[in-house]
Amino acid sequence: MNAFKITGLVLWIAALSLTACDSFQKTIDVDLPDYESETVVECYLRPGKAITVLVTQSSAYFGGIGIPLKPDAEVTINSYSRERSFSSRLYYRSDAPFIPGEYFNYQSDESVYHSDRARYTLTVKDKKTGKVITGTTEYLPAPYIEAIEPRFRESDTTAFLLTKFQDIDPDKRNYYRILVKKKLEDGKDKLVNDIKFEGNLKTGNEIAIGSSYDFKDGDQATVTLYHLSKPYYDFLRTMDAAQQGNVNPFAQPTTVKSTVEGGLGVFTFLAFDERKFDVKFKK
Repeated sequence: MNAFKITGLVLWIAALSLTACDSFQKTIDVDLPDYESETVVECYLRPGKAITVLVTQSSAYFGGIGIPLKPDAEVTINSYSRERSFSSRLYYRSDAPFIPGEYFNYQSDESVYHSDRARYTLTVKDKKTGKVITGTTEYLPAPYIEAIEPRFRESDTTAFLLTKFQDIDPDKRNYYRILVKKKLEDGKDKLVNDIKFEGNLKTGNEIAIGSSYDFKDGDQATVTLYHLSKPYYDFLRTMDAAQQGNVNPFAQPTTVKSTVEGGLGVFTFLAFDERKFDVKFKK
C-alpha cells in the first residue's frame, strides 16, 4: 500500500511539473530577411580533359531541394601561354551526364591545354541581368606520390596509410590536399580522409601524411594528391568551416572565400597524382 501511495505521489508531482514547463513555452515568429539569389560558378580545369563549367543559381537556406541550373549565361574561357593562346565559348548542355564531383551544364569542344606558366581566365555573363563573373587561375605542376606505406598496429590488424612525396618548390609556400578512399565490398569507394595542409611540415624536402586507421590486410585504397593554389586552398578551408557551423550551434559563422569576382564559386586548375594501392600485411 505504501509503495502504491508513493508511486502515485511521484506521478502526480511529475504531471504538475510537465504542466508548469508547458506554461513557459512560447511560440515566436521570426521574420527572415529577403534572400537575394546569386550566380554560382564551378570550373575545375583538368589537364587534357574537356573544358566544362557548372553554372547555377544560389537559393535560400530553407529553399527548395535540387540544383537550380542556369541555362541563360554566356561562358567563355581564355588561355594564354608562350606556346599557344585560345578563346573558347562554351555551349549549354541540358543532357550532361551526372558524374559525382564532375557535374556540369556548359561544355567546350576544346580540351584543357596545359604548359608551364599558362594562365586562364573565366567570364560568365548573365544574359538577363547583364551581371558578369570573372576569375583567373594558372597552371600548377602536378605532385608525384613516391610511396604509400601501410603501418599496422601491433594490438590488432588495422593499419593507416602513410603517403610520401617531395614538396614541389621548397622556396615557395605550397598547398596540398589528399583524398584517401577505400574500396567497399559492393565495389563503391568510401571516402576515408580529406586532408588539406600547407607543405611546411617535412623532413628535408619530403612530406609524409598519414590516413586514419581504417584499413586491414587485403583492402584496396585509392590515394589522390592535389597541388592547390592559395585561393582554392582558402576556398576549401572556409567551406569546411561553414559546413561545421551548420551542425555546431557554438561555431563561429564563416564566410566562404570564393575564387571568382562578381558572384560565388571557384575557378581553379587541378594538378594531381593518383595511385591505387593494395594493403598487404608483412611480418
